[in-house]
Amino acid sequence: RALVAWRALAGHCNVPYKSRVHGELGRWVTTQRTWFRMGILRPDRAQRLFSIGFRWDMHHSLWDEQFERLLLFRCVFGHVSVPYRTRK
Repeated sequence: RALVAWRALAGHCNVPYKSRVHGELGRWVTTQRTWFRMGILRPDRAQRLFSIGFRWDMHHSLWDEQFERLLLFRCVFGHVSVPYRTRK
């Protein structure tokens, strides 16, 4: 329930591990990812997390998000030569 509430507020399930306010939830999220990678997370629990948009691999997720931003930049500016310093 806490993760569903977090997702409703933040729009994602990536709770920071070291969050001062949500640290316990962040550690729980990290544990679920670890158990999933190890193959010991029960399938029904993995499915429940998947159903709310849980991302299992944060490194790939970040790459995908940045790639989407690059595609948007290309649509707006017509190229992908993004300046080193650019506004969000």
